[in-house]
Amino acid sequence: KAAHYQLVQEYARRFREKNGSIVCRELLKNVPVTPGSVPEARTKEFYARRPCLRLAQAVLQSAFGANVGMDACCGLYDEYYPLYIELGYVD
Repeated sequence: KAAHYQLVQEYARRFREKNGSIVCRELLKNVPVTPGSVPEARTKEFYARRPCLRLAQAVLQSAFGANVGMDACCGLYDEYYPLYIELGYVD
């Protein structure tokens, strides 16, 4: 458990160093927003304007690429399966 915590902390440090923050609000500070209190529809275009998914993908690619099977060991394979499809890791 301690080794896993250290690994997560290391990836958070790398992410913060590369992107300036690990806080979504701060990562999105330059993304235009729709004024008002009605949330914008969550479409492909909506997510394409936000860097968070691409940034998270880069972290996952780095982490799982360096630690084959890490996702399964952490119980995350099913959770990340749609992302693996999108990235072309699985059919």
